[in-house]
Amino acid sequence: MIFSIFAIFSLHKKSCLYIIMYMKIYIRIILIISILLSMGYYYVIFLLPLSLTPLPSSTIFIDVNHQEIGEVIFSGSIRHQDISFEEIPDFYKKSLIALEDRTFYSNNGISLRGVLRSTLRNIQAFQVIE
Repeated sequence: MIFSIFAIFSLHKKSCLYIIMYMKIYIRIILIISILLSMGYYYVIFLLPLSLTPLPSSTIFIDVNHQEIGEVIFSGSIRHQDISFEEIPDFYKKSLIALEDRTFYSNNGISLRGVLRSTLRNIQAFQVIE
Protein backbone atom coordinates (compact mmCIF):
# COMPACT_ATOMS: atom_id res chain seq x y z
CA MET A 1 0.00 0.00 0.00
CA ILE A 2 2.74 2.43 0.88
CA PHE A 3 4.60 1.46 -2.28
CA SER A 4 1.59 2.30 -4.49
CA ILE A 5 1.15 5.75 -2.89
CA PHE A 6 4.81 6.59 -3.55
CA ALA A 7 4.49 5.26 -7.10
CA ILE A 8 1.47 7.48 -7.77
CA PHE A 9 3.20 10.48 -6.21
CA SER A 10 6.35 9.94 -8.26
CA LEU A 11 4.35 9.50 -11.46
CA HIS A 12 2.43 12.69 -10.75
CA LYS A 13 5.66 14.51 -9.96
CA LYS A 14 7.23 13.33 -13.23
CA SER A 15 4.24 14.43 -15.27
CA CYS A 16 4.31 17.86 -13.60
CA LEU A 17 8.01 18.18 -14.40
CA TYR A 18 7.34 17.26 -18.02
CA ILE A 19 4.55 19.82 -18.21
CA ILE A 20 6.80 22.50 -16.73
CA MET A 21 9.62 21.56 -19.12
CA TYR A 22 7.33 21.74 -22.16
CA MET A 23 5.83 25.01 -20.98
CA LYS A 24 9.32 26.50 -20.76
CA ILE A 25 10.03 25.32 -24.31
CA TYR A 26 6.74 26.77 -25.61
CA ILE A 27 7.38 30.07 -23.86
CA ARG A 28 10.84 30.27 -25.44
CA ILE A 29 9.43 29.48 -28.88
CA ILE A 30 6.71 32.11 -28.49
CA LEU A 31 9.30 34.62 -27.28
CA ILE A 32 11.56 33.93 -30.28
CA ILE A 33 8.65 34.23 -32.71
CA SER A 34 7.55 37.49 -31.06
CA ILE A 35 11.05 38.92 -31.32
CA LEU A 36 11.33 37.92 -34.99
CA LEU A 37 7.93 39.43 -35.81
CA SER A 38 8.84 42.62 -33.96
CA MET A 39 12.14 42.88 -35.82
CA GLY A 40 10.35 42.34 -39.15
CA TYR A 41 7.74 44.96 -38.32
CA TYR A 42 10.47 47.43 -37.28
CA TYR A 43 12.31 46.77 -40.55
CA VAL A 44 9.22 47.32 -42.67
CA ILE A 45 8.12 50.47 -40.84
CA PHE A 46 11.45 52.22 -40.28
CA LEU A 47 14.23 50.71 -42.40
CA LEU A 48 12.64 49.60 -45.66
CA PRO A 49 13.43 52.13 -48.36
CA LEU A 50 10.09 53.18 -49.80
CA SER A 51 11.26 55.69 -52.34
CA LEU A 52 8.82 56.12 -55.17
CA THR A 53 10.08 57.42 -58.47
CA PRO A 54 8.13 60.49 -59.52
CA LEU A 55 6.02 60.14 -62.63
CA PRO A 56 6.79 62.52 -65.45
CA SER A 57 4.16 65.22 -65.81
CA SER A 58 2.26 65.93 -68.98
CA THR A 59 2.92 69.24 -70.68
CA ILE A 60 -0.22 71.37 -70.92
CA PHE A 61 -0.51 74.32 -73.27
CA ILE A 62 -2.65 77.21 -72.02
CA ASP A 63 -3.80 80.27 -73.96
CA VAL A 64 -3.93 83.85 -72.67
CA ASN A 65 -7.39 83.25 -71.16
CA HIS A 66 -6.03 80.32 -69.11
CA GLN A 67 -7.93 77.78 -71.18
CA GLU A 68 -6.26 74.47 -71.98
CA ILE A 69 -5.59 74.26 -75.72
CA GLY A 70 -3.41 71.18 -75.86
CA GLU A 71 -1.42 68.58 -73.99
CA VAL A 72 1.67 66.52 -74.72
CA ILE A 73 1.44 63.19 -72.93
CA PHE A 74 4.72 61.64 -71.80
CA SER A 75 5.54 58.48 -73.78
CA GLY A 76 2.06 58.57 -75.26
CA SER A 77 0.63 56.58 -72.33
CA ILE A 78 0.99 58.48 -69.04
CA ARG A 79 -1.28 61.43 -68.41
CA HIS A 80 -0.11 62.81 -65.10
CA GLN A 81 -0.44 66.07 -63.22
CA ASP A 82 0.89 66.70 -59.72
CA ILE A 83 -1.76 67.93 -57.31
CA SER A 84 -1.69 68.57 -53.60
CA PHE A 85 -3.63 66.51 -51.07
CA GLU A 86 -6.01 69.41 -50.49
CA GLU A 87 -6.97 69.46 -54.19
CA ILE A 88 -8.35 65.91 -54.04
CA PRO A 89 -12.14 66.00 -53.44
CA ASP A 90 -13.28 64.75 -50.03
CA PHE A 91 -15.75 62.25 -51.51
CA TYR A 92 -12.91 60.64 -53.48
CA LYS A 93 -10.68 60.36 -50.39
CA LYS A 94 -13.47 58.85 -48.31
CA SER A 95 -14.56 56.40 -50.99
CA LEU A 96 -11.00 55.25 -51.64
CA ILE A 97 -10.33 54.72 -47.94
CA ALA A 98 -13.66 52.91 -47.51
CA LEU A 99 -12.72 50.52 -50.32
CA GLU A 100 -9.07 50.03 -49.44
CA ASP A 101 -8.24 50.53 -45.77
CA ARG A 102 -10.39 51.62 -42.83
CA THR A 103 -7.31 52.04 -40.60
CA PHE A 104 -5.49 54.34 -43.03
CA TYR A 105 -5.28 57.30 -40.64
CA SER A 106 -4.36 55.23 -37.58
CA ASN A 107 -1.49 53.06 -38.87
CA ASN A 108 1.99 53.83 -40.20
CA GLY A 109 1.18 52.93 -43.79
CA ILE A 110 1.14 49.17 -43.27
CA SER A 111 -1.73 47.47 -41.49
CA LEU A 112 -0.33 44.55 -39.52
CA ARG A 113 -3.83 43.10 -39.24
CA GLY A 114 -4.27 43.27 -43.02
CA VAL A 115 -0.87 41.69 -43.66
CA LEU A 116 -1.64 38.82 -41.28
CA ARG A 117 -5.10 38.33 -42.82
CA SER A 118 -3.74 38.21 -46.37
CA THR A 119 -0.89 35.91 -45.33
CA LEU A 120 -3.37 33.51 -43.74
CA ARG A 121 -5.59 33.53 -46.84
CA ASN A 122 -2.58 32.95 -49.10
CA ILE A 123 -1.46 30.01 -46.96
CA GLN A 124 -4.97 28.53 -46.98
CA ALA A 125 -5.21 28.83 -50.78
CA PHE A 126 -1.60 27.63 -51.39
CA GLN A 127 -1.16 30.57 -53.77
CA VAL A 128 -1.03 34.34 -53.73
CA ILE A 129 -4.60 35.61 -53.82
CA GLU A 130 -4.23 38.82 -51.79
